[in-house]
Amino acid sequence: MNVERGARLGVADAAIAEGRWDEALRLMALVAAHEPRGDAERLYQVGWSREHDGSAPAQAIEAYCGAAAIAASAPLAVDALFRAGFVAQHSQPRGLAIAAFRDCVALARMRDVRTAVVPHAHYWLGFNLEAEGRYLEAIDCYREVRGERGVLGLEAAFHGLLCFAAVGRFEAALAWSDGYAELACELSAQGHDVGRLVEAIARERAELEFVLRMGSKA
Repeated sequence: MNVERGARLGVADAAIAEGRWDEALRLMALVAAHEPRGDAERLYQVGWSREHDGSAPAQAIEAYCGAAAIAASAPLAVDALFRAGFVAQHSQPRGLAIAAFRDCVALARMRDVRTAVVPHAHYWLGFNLEAEGRYLEAIDCYREVRGERGVLGLEAAFHGLLCFAAVGRFEAALAWSDGYAELACELSAQGHDVGRLVEAIARERAELEFVLRMGSKA
């Protein structure tokens, strides 16, 4: 190991342990500049710590993106981009979150990464696109998780329903959310509290069915 690099890593590790995140990021950036495929794990650790102490989300995003850029492990890079998007959607302009989630799902597809985080990345990308009024793009994202049998699948059923309704495709909205009750029963039996979500889906479907009935009588 290069002596200078080893010294920097030692100081960076001490800075991480003591919560001196500015110093840790600065040293990790210096190391990465000279060895671009190493030490992604340390940068990820900085991002995780910054995210969970809540005081510097921009630093968390910087660290996660840095980790993704130099990670030799595709799953680690995908996870880092997901975390960057997740932090960004709560603290930064929405476009930054969308970009991070897009990079996450694109890398997962390109490198055939199938870790548990990937469906969540599709969902949150769709969620942020939906919030921007980009409903058809959001539907494409929700389609990637529509078949999930967990709560994520039920959330996708609800948000896809809302997106189809927002663009006036009421019949497609109802078809999209068919089968939600069966999934909700499965989840309830597993101990998940999905009552409010089920009520929201049922209410939205009832409104759309009413609109379609009125339209057929016109």
